Amino acid sequence: MEKILIKKVVNKGFGLANTEDGQTLFIRKVLPGEKVTYEIYKRKKHFSYANHRDIVSPHEGRITPPCPYYD
Repeated sequence: MEKILIKKVVNKGFGLANTEDGQTLFIRKVLPGEKVTYEIYKRKKHFSYANHRDIVSPHEGRITPPCPYYD
């Protein structure tokens, strides 16, 4: 799977990233500076929405949520 770096968090909590070919990705549940693998679930003409599959290098502030029902 392709790895991508999250630049910042934008509207609705999506992480913003750009692929090598210039496509903009909005990825759920990630933090700025994290490197993740992803899976696209919705494509548009100039951008796509994706879910992260694996967090390759986590943000230093990432914690495990105390609630077992929320990821």
